[in-house]
Amino acid sequence: MFKIIIDNKVYDVAAPLITGQGILEIAYSSFKGYELCMKTSGNTMRKIAHDEIIDLSLPGLEHFVTIAKAHDNELDSKKPHSKKYKVKIDKNEYEVDHPLITGRELLELAKKIPYTKYGISKRIKGNKYIPIEYDENVDLSEPGIEKFVTLPYEHTDGEEPERAFSFNEEDTFFLDSLNLPYEAVSDGNTHWLLIHNFNIPEGYNTDSATAAIIIPSGYPDTSLDMVYFNPSLSLNNGQQIPATQCQVLIRGLSFQRWSRHFTAQNPWRPGIDNLNTFYLYIQNWLKRELKK
Repeated sequence: MFKIIIDNKVYDVAAPLITGQGILEIAYSSFKGYELCMKTSGNTMRKIAHDEIIDLSLPGLEHFVTIAKAHDNELDSKKPHSKKYKVKIDKNEYEVDHPLITGRELLELAKKIPYTKYGISKRIKGNKYIPIEYDENVDLSEPGIEKFVTLPYEHTDGEEPERAFSFNEEDTFFLDSLNLPYEAVSDGNTHWLLIHNFNIPEGYNTDSATAAIIIPSGYPDTSLDMVYFNPSLSLNNGQQIPATQCQVLIRGLSFQRWSRHFTAQNPWRPGIDNLNTFYLYIQNWLKRELKK
């Protein structure tokens, strides 16, 4: 027997292969009034066609959600709509009536109009982001508030994020794996890495910022040092963050410098430390201020 979940109820299925129609017929006597979605990574949803075959022998418990087709009042009445579902987009909270919502609907909810000028990503476990397509459904029925970050497409058609210099293969792979927009910018003789939508933990005045890191000419043998944030960060509890007083201008924007340095006791380790480990150092610096 193979177990599946349909609308949060567990069912047993005898055969390892089953169609979308077969899954719907397990939950409803008539499948024609419903569409089927399957949960994927990051609690997003993928539509399953009635004739699509699902292999239940693969590892993991398959989780499905049914959707009553639009304009079918009789079927819609069987689905409860009184419950509200909370989402957080950028820094603002919203309530919606339905447990499934598309990327486009999220952008329009946040008044990002026209929505085609923006992208949206969902925060998942591990403080990472996954992009949500405009027609991709997100399931809001899980416990907790789903959090999203929007990204304005400021570049004109055909214009790429600035890449004034390049990184080695290891660092490029890491930066791409973040699923965050980044730029390599030259400002005079200084090379800057700008990571946009950098996650800021709860307890600060914002939940995301642009993090700027100076890339010295001798890197990766030469140590990375300090991080700069725009907008400037402050703690919600009113406590001061030490060694963050200076301001630096990058592209005419003011960045807050966090003076955090490696020491003789805990030095930069050539061959071990890189952008990946430095990213973790920055996350630890942010978390440490919340524990003081």
